[in-house]
Amino acid sequence: DYETRKRNIILSKENGVKKFLYPSSCSVYGFSKKNKLLSENDELSPKSTYAKAQAKLEKFAITQGDNNFCISILRLPTVFGISNRTRFDVKINSLVYDIYKHGKVNLLRNGKQKRPFVHIKDVARAFEFFIHTKPSLINNKIFNVGEEKNNINLINLTKLIFKTLNKKDS
Repeated sequence: DYETRKRNIILSKENGVKKFLYPSSCSVYGFSKKNKLLSENDELSPKSTYAKAQAKLEKFAITQGDNNFCISILRLPTVFGISNRTRFDVKINSLVYDIYKHGKVNLLRNGKQKRPFVHIKDVARAFEFFIHTKPSLINNKIFNVGEEKNNINLINLTKLIFKTLNKKDS
């Protein structure tokens, strides 16, 4: 919820928090027709209610940093990985589950659309990096988290999961 997240930033600043790392989402970019990776400077075009709220909050948050309060926005791709409460509504996790359990998946559209992903361990490393980075280098800035090799189309991702699970591609 936008207001709750905004309030968390305000209360953190008012209560002497020195550094605030806000996990946003690369969904703020919307759907790009360009065949290139997007940078933090590319135009935003959020589509979902969630993405629109994230874009609005980023706009607010990026104005809050000062000499006593460092705020950085980390735009995360879809996070995947095992946890005690694995979310199976996340694309990679749901594909793994469907392939493992049912031996097949149903992809929407033609499956050629690319999606960016990041493993939870890489997210943790990114947060650790920013925690230990000098505030003057990251204050009031936005950073994309992830790497190009994890920007993959769903057909190739599905094939990779079949291969990794040693299952026959149907």
